[in-house]
Amino acid sequence: MRAIYHPDQAGHDPSFFLVKGRVERSKDSPDRVEHLLAGLAQLGLPVEMPQDFGMGPIAAVHSPEYLQYFTSAYDRW
Repeated sequence: MRAIYHPDQAGHDPSFFLVKGRVERSKDSPDRVEHLLAGLAQLGLPVEMPQDFGMGPIAAVHSPEYLQYFTSAYDRW
């Protein structure tokens, strides 16, 4: 099994998400990341840093408009 993790992922801390239009409390938190990493360590599974493949693979399957939306949505929100 390969475990891929980048420290930036610890910043993923949403307070909610939507399920069929309803607001639900999110289970994702930096604490959860720490527990998962500790579990991997107990199993002796190494954690690898992800490779940066740039935008090429993403642009190969998504339109420029879609990419523009995602690169600007957070600031516009």
